Amino acid sequence: MNVLDKVIGMFSPKAAFERGRYRMGMEQLQEIRAYEGAKKGRRTAGWHVTGASANSEINPALPTLRNRSRDLKRNNPYARRGIHVLVRSMVGSGVKPKFEEKAHGQIFKQWSKQCDADGLNDLDGLISLAEEARRTDGEVLIRFRPRRLSDDMVVPLKLQLLEADFLDSSKNESYANGSYVIAGVQFNAIGEREGYWLFREHPGETSIAFRRMSLESYFVPASEVIHYFKRERPSQVRGVPDLAVALIRLRDLDDYEDAELVRKKLESCFSVFITQPQGTVSPLGATDPGTGRKVDKVGPGLVTRLNMGEGVEFAQPSQNNGYGEYIKIILRAVAASLGITYEDLTGDLSGVNYSSLKAGRNQFNRMIDADQWLTMVPGLLVPIMNRWVAMASIANVKVRPAVDWTMPKRDSADPLKDVLAEKEEIRGAMRSLSESIRSRGHDPEEVWAELAEDQTRLQKLKLVSDSNAAVTEGLLDYALKS
Repeated sequence: MNVLDKVIGMFSPKAAFERGRYRMGMEQLQEIRAYEGAKKGRRTAGWHVTGASANSEINPALPTLRNRSRDLKRNNPYARRGIHVLVRSMVGSGVKPKFEEKAHGQIFKQWSKQCDADGLNDLDGLISLAEEARRTDGEVLIRFRPRRLSDDMVVPLKLQLLEADFLDSSKNESYANGSYVIAGVQFNAIGEREGYWLFREHPGETSIAFRRMSLESYFVPASEVIHYFKRERPSQVRGVPDLAVALIRLRDLDDYEDAELVRKKLESCFSVFITQPQGTVSPLGATDPGTGRKVDKVGPGLVTRLNMGEGVEFAQPSQNNGYGEYIKIILRAVAASLGITYEDLTGDLSGVNYSSLKAGRNQFNRMIDADQWLTMVPGLLVPIMNRWVAMASIANVKVRPAVDWTMPKRDSADPLKDVLAEKEEIRGAMRSLSESIRSRGHDPEEVWAELAEDQTRLQKLKLVSDSNAAVTEGLLDYALKS
C-alpha cells in the first residue's frame, strides 16, 4: 500500500479497499497473460540471462571456446568425426564452378592448381581446409597474395589461409573520423568493413622462438582479406565454433568414460578372496617377506589346497546397466548441436531402417544446402571468384565469373529407389535434367559432351547399348539385317 492509498483509507476505508481489490485483479491478469518463460519464481531462480550484444558475449569467450574446440577435435573421436562429416558434406571432393565459356573454365582449373601460397593444396583442398577451420574455430581468414606478371601463373594470384588467431582480438578502439575497431575488425562511420588488424606471425607459435616475433598488429584493407564465418546474430563480428554448445557434454563424456574405465580396472585387481575362520578377509596368496601379506595370483590350471576352515570367494564385478543408454543420450545431444544425425556422428546403424535413415538424411541435406548457398557461396566462393576475375584482367586474360556452382554428390541409402524417383520427376517436368546432374556433383555440359562422344564411338564400332533408345534400335536392326 502506497502513501496515497493510506491517505484515502483514513477518510474512506471502502474506497481504499476497492482500489486494493482492483489493483490485485490487475496484477493477477498480467500474471496470466505473461510468458511462462519470463516468470520469476522457484523454477527459474538459477536462470541468469543478459541483454548483452552478440559481440559483448562472444569476444571475451572466443579464445577459450576456440582452444577447447581444438582440444576436443584432437582428442575426442566423436568431435573429430562430427567436424569431418560436416566438412565432407559441404565440400566433398570439391565444388565446381560453371562458366558460360568452356575456355574460362579451363583457365580457372589451371589456376586452381597453382593458387595455394604454401604450395601444398589446390583450390579444392584450400576450400576444404577453410571449411574445417571455420567449423572448428568459428572463423578463418583468407588473404589474397597478388604475384608479379612475370611469375609463371596463368592468373597472378595466390591464396593464403590464416587461422583466426592472427586477428588481433584485443584491438578495440574508435577514431576521430568515426571509424571504430571491434575485436580486430575495423569499420567506417556507417558500419562498413574497412579492414583487419593482423599479427605478422601466429601468436601461439613456439617452434620459431629463435625468430624475432612482433606482438603488434598491423592494418590490412578489407579488400585483401576474406573473413569467412557464419553470422547467427545481426550485429555479430566474429564467428563461434560449431562445438561451442557441445563442449561441456563432450568433456563430461570423456570424464565419465575415464571414471568407468578406472572403476573396472580396480575391480579386476581383486578377483579371489580366502575367508578364514576368524572372519578376516585377505587376498589369496603366499606371504610377501616385506609386508607379510599374501600375494599369490590365480592362473590357468592352478591347483591349490586350502587350510582347515578356509573358504574361497570370487569377486563379482558390479554391473552398470545404464552406461550404454547414457552414452547414447549424450551423443544424441552432441549430434543435435552439430546439426547431424546420431548415425553420422557414431557410425551406429543398428537402430535404423531405410525410412528412418532417409528422413534423417533429408533434414541433414536441407541444413547442408542452407550452409552451402547462404554461407559458403557468398562468404567464400564468390569473393575468391571476383578477385580472380579482377587479377585476370590485370594479366590481360579475358574471363567472366562463374554463373553457377556444382556441389559435391550426395550418397544415397538406396540408389535404385532414388534414381527411379528422379526419373519420374524429370518425366513429369518437376525437375530439370541439369539440376539432377548437378545434384550428383557433375557439370551437365561435361556429362552431355561425354555422352555424345560415347554414342559416336559406339556407332563407329557398331556396338549396341541401351543408353540411347533410338541409336540402339537402329544398331539392332542393322545387326539383324546383317
